[in-house]
Amino acid sequence: MALSTLENVQGWFTLIFVVISVILGIVISLKYFSTKNKQMILIGLTWIGLVSPYFADTISFIVINFFGGSALPDVPYFFLSNFFLPFVHITWLYFIADFLYKEHKKSIIIIVLIESIAFEIIFLYLLIFDPSTLGTRVSTFYVNWELIVLLYLLLSIALFLITGILFSRVCFKSTSKEINLKGYILIIAYLSFTVGVSLDVIFSPPLQTELTLAISRIILTTAAIEFYLGFTMPMWLKNMLLKK
Repeated sequence: MALSTLENVQGWFTLIFVVISVILGIVISLKYFSTKNKQMILIGLTWIGLVSPYFADTISFIVINFFGGSALPDVPYFFLSNFFLPFVHITWLYFIADFLYKEHKKSIIIIVLIESIAFEIIFLYLLIFDPSTLGTRVSTFYVNWELIVLLYLLLSIALFLITGILFSRVCFKSTSKEINLKGYILIIAYLSFTVGVSLDVIFSPPLQTELTLAISRIILTTAAIEFYLGFTMPMWLKNMLLKK
């Protein structure tokens, strides 16, 4: 199966973004062993889950470009693009609740679990019995998603952005310069991720071009790096930005 120039650009940039994101997500999670901070696992899994809608494109591109196969069929493509998002709601809001809203943590987790389980049940039912109600495949790497999927995607992005900004605001109020710096880096990461995903939505076919795809994926990749730096704060970065 031959890919067009546009599809090759999309495939390569998406592959790079996903590989970097998954590696950084794993590295963040592994920080648990050196810090004994369980929240690092939640943060790392959250980022991996956030990029999961791009897994299907990445796998399709690898199969086509390196093994001469075909793109993923609709059912596994739809599954990979949507199934893991509810887990992001759980891991991220557990972290946020534990950090910002300890007194309401139990209630928040219960609400998120109900919402996540409800979506998964509806999603899997429709995926098994009538995948066309979830979306229509337009090309190798593009789907016209139906309202139920679009609303959940928008909810996920809004949830990550709003709660992320709230988290950063708390960092800004700290008397620690290091925590202040974390807040600034993370708010840039949240905004970068939102802008990158928004460009994907705005510049969908037929407005999609090699340039818009490259810009979107570059912004998303920088968001992954910013997210990593904000939560791990490597010594070299502290030394560079927090000089007395």
